[in-house]
Parts: sequence; C-alpha cells; structure tokens
Amino acid sequence: QVRPPDLLSVAVERSLGMLGVAIAACIYIAGLCLLSFGPRWTALPNHSPASLRFTAAAASAKASFAALPLSDMDCEECYHLPADPTVFGHYAGMHCPCLQEKRVPDPRPQLEMPVPVDLASRTSASRLYLDLMKATVLNTVYKDDPAMLDGSMHPDFDSRLTMVGRRRLDNTQLLLQAAIKEGVRGDFIETGTWRGGSAMFATAVLAVYGELGGRRVWLADSFRGIPEVKPEVYPDDAAHVGAERLSENERNSPAAVLRSFEQVGLLPEGGGELAMRGVGPVRVLEGYFNETLPAASNQAVFAKRRLSVIRLDGDTYESTFQALDSLYRHLSVGGFVVVDDYMDWVGARHAAIDFRRRHGITSPIVPVYHERVRFGERDAGEVPRGVWWRKTVELGEA
Repeated sequence: QVRPPDLLSVAVERSLGMLGVAIAACIYIAGLCLLSFGPRWTALPNHSPASLRFTAAAASAKASFAALPLSDMDCEECYHLPADPTVFGHYAGMHCPCLQEKRVPDPRPQLEMPVPVDLASRTSASRLYLDLMKATVLNTVYKDDPAMLDGSMHPDFDSRLTMVGRRRLDNTQLLLQAAIKEGVRGDFIETGTWRGGSAMFATAVLAVYGELGGRRVWLADSFRGIPEVKPEVYPDDAAHVGAERLSENERNSPAAVLRSFEQVGLLPEGGGELAMRGVGPVRVLEGYFNETLPAASNQAVFAKRRLSVIRLDGDTYESTFQALDSLYRHLSVGGFVVVDDYMDWVGARHAAIDFRRRHGITSPIVPVYHERVRFGERDAGEVPRGVWWRKTVELGEA
C-alpha cells in the first residue's frame, strides 16, 4: 500500500527551498538597488554635504581627534581584563561593571548616523541591507553556530566568506561611519583578506552612505598564505612556525574573491575582471606585503588618496609590522587602525606594540570583545579578540 504524501511536510520543504532562493535574490537585488544610483562605479552619489548632511567637524580642528582619556580606575575586579592596559587596552566588554556604571569612559564613537536624502524613505531598508550582508558573509542564514558567529572558533571553510565574526563586522561598520561622519579623508584597506568577506561588508557600508567611488576598497593578500615564518629574524614569530602551510580550503584567488563581489551586487557583471586591471572602486594588491605595500607606485597612490581605516589581518610579527610601516604614514589624522589578530597571534600583538613604542603612539588601545562561548553555549562573560586605536597626530609630532 502506497502511503499518501504528507502535504504539510511537502509544503514546508518547498517553502524552505523557496525561502533560500528568495534570500539570495533579495541580497542581489538590494545590492543592485543601492549601487544603481549615478555612474556604474560610484554606487551612490559621492560624498555631498547637501545630500548627506554630514558635519565634518574634524576637517576644521585636530582637537576633534584627541586621544580618549585613560581612566584612573583600578580594574583588578574586571576578571576578563588583562593586567596591563597599556598593552591590552583598558576598556572592557559590555558586561564590565566599570563600563556599565560609567566609571570608565566609553571608547566607542557615539553616532546617530544620518542617511542620505535619497535613502531617507528607506532608512530601515538600508540597515536591513547591512544586516543581511553580515549574515551573507558569515552564512548565518543556514549555519548559525554561536562559537563561529563571534569568531571564537575557526569557521567551516565550505560556506563562510570571513573568519572575523559579527562583533568585528559591527566594529568595521562603526569605524567607517565615524570616518564618514567626521570627514576623515581616505580609503579602506584590508591586509590579509582570505575570501574577502569583511572587505565586502566594508564596501557595502561605503555604498550605503554614498562614499564608494570617492573612497576605494583595497584588498592586499598573497592568496598563497603568509610568508615562511623566520624565527631567526623575527623571534616573536617562533610560536607560529609552520603557519605558512595552508590547508586546501584556505587557498583562494583574486578572481574568486572578486566573483563574490559580483554575486552580491557590489560590483557589476564583469567588474571583477576590470578590478584586476586596476579599474573601479575595488582594487586588489596580490603578493606578499613586503612586495606590494612598499612599492613606489602604490605608495604614491596612498600618499595622494590617503587612508581612513586600516584593517590588519596578517597574523605574524613580520606581516603586521610591514603593513604598519608601509601604511600608517598614509593614514589620515582621525583615522583608525584595526589589528584583528592582536589577542590571538603573539607576533601580531608584539609588532603593534613595537611599532607604537618606536613612534611614540599613545592613543589608547580599544579591544573588540566577543561573547565567551563554551561547549557551543554562550555564557555571561566576554573575551577580547581584535583591537583598534585612533591616529591623533602625524608621525613625528607626538
């Protein structure tokens, strides 16, 4: 006897299948909508005070970028804060009683970001679009693992476009919004991009606020792993010997990354091929950092265009220091440096510390905290991952 089909189950299965197709279509259509204003390469009209109503107070006073005050508060009771605030940052996560009771200054830019006039009727749509882009690069639509969501574990390589987690994507959005609102001049660059997910999200943020085109997005990566670790030259990298051997799933190519940009509507069809030839708002620097970043042609471009956000994800001391040494001089005053590997790779942490000491940089280090996840479950604690600081003076003026 043939059992009649369960119509409800069939309907649910078909609905779920259609939902997946609909989500993908929505991402693509939303990207095209946001990128369809004006010329193909400018996404939305470039920065225009009349249409965006931004108050670029930073353009008129360097004092706008004064370093955040360090608190005299003794944070020994903050169990999740490392002991040395000059190295690990003073500020705690959202669960820190010092921050909740306002006994320490909140380091995060307090922004109520205006929306371009032509998006005013779609304010919620623009926010939903950015949330959807986060879900896309993290693939939380289909695989919402708490540990992977906040970067506590390595992601499954078969589906995600970034390893950074939602909190660090939120941080990227916040720093870009601060740079736009305060008129900090320059492009966004990520050194160490893997599949390009976090750079894709940065591109989406710039597109929403009409900045893509006026500001470029740079992706610097060898696409063949980090250079061979040299502990005899960089002793702080001794703990990372062998890290240059990529697993097959970690391999990537510029073409594959740019194809992802096209698939979500951040580049038009064929835009990836043009980007490979140095045309358009997204540019790729393929090669080891010591080959590409100090190159005279690239240095000339950075000096002319400037940088507003530098996002470092090079893992080792060598790669992190080389990136800082090549790029920090081109970071506009008021711009931001993010060191993604600060808490996870001792080499990256020591490179940032040494660079700051060499140049007398005292702007406070601000950690980006993630929810602590144990055995796949969230608990009340938080754990620091990456860090950022703001450039307050040019090198040599400290």
